[in-house]
Amino acid sequence: MGRHHYRRVCVMTRVLLVSEHELLRQGLSRLLGDAESIVVAGEAKTAEHALEDIQETNPHVILLHVGHPVGNRIRDMHLLRERVPDVPVVLLLDAVEDELMLVAMQAGAAGCLDKTVSAGHLAQALYDAASGEIALSERFARRLARIFAGLPADASTTHTDLA
Repeated sequence: MGRHHYRRVCVMTRVLLVSEHELLRQGLSRLLGDAESIVVAGEAKTAEHALEDIQETNPHVILLHVGHPVGNRIRDMHLLRERVPDVPVVLLLDAVEDELMLVAMQAGAAGCLDKTVSAGHLAQALYDAASGEIALSERFARRLARIFAGLPADASTTHTDLA
């Protein structure tokens, strides 16, 4: 019986970071640089800047930081989805806001993450989004499930309150 040798194929997920905050872009770039399957293909301050370099950076996924004002970032997401519809956009949100999450998902976001996600979860979420999956942080996934179940987004009662 012969031995089977399988060659490990490592597919690097190319990420384009978009944030007005240089410090955040640099921090995310360093953080994601430590992930085995992620390469930061580029950084941009705005969606417009990202689009100028989109051919050169050739990202598999775009990570768009949504700070304040929120309206501008949602506009940025629409612009990116319109101009590069084949590249998923994952939002990194400063705060967990149900309305913003729902608007973003309905507008075509490939995911929503909050800033409490771990580096490992962030890398996995970007890989998942680039692979066609929806990428949600645990907090957003729970809130979304509660909203669709017709429950309040925040579980304000505990099992001891129900006794």
